[in-house]
Amino acid sequence: MTCEQIARAALGEAPKRQGAELLWKCPRHNDQRPALQVNVKKDVWLCGPCGAGGNPWQLAGFLAGLTADDKPGVSAGLRERELLDGNGRGSRRPAELGHPPTLY
Repeated sequence: MTCEQIARAALGEAPKRQGAELLWKCPRHNDQRPALQVNVKKDVWLCGPCGAGGNPWQLAGFLAGLTADDKPGVSAGLRERELLDGNGRGSRRPAELGHPPTLY
């Protein structure tokens, strides 16, 4: 699973694109414009207002309101979005077929 798949599953389609960056309004801040950036080439993300960022696993935790070291919680959220199978492997299901844009 990628940062893009996780962001789309949790937040829907990106309202803005700048080169390799997809941008969403961060659900953890009162953004006036998109500030949560996902670099699709590097498969990393950054939230401008708070400076949080990292890899796909860390994004899943951030969007779920958890820390990345809460493996059971993050895994459960990813399984709900069908981005992780029951064996802990990434799903092959495309993000476009994911659930409506709600948080875990």
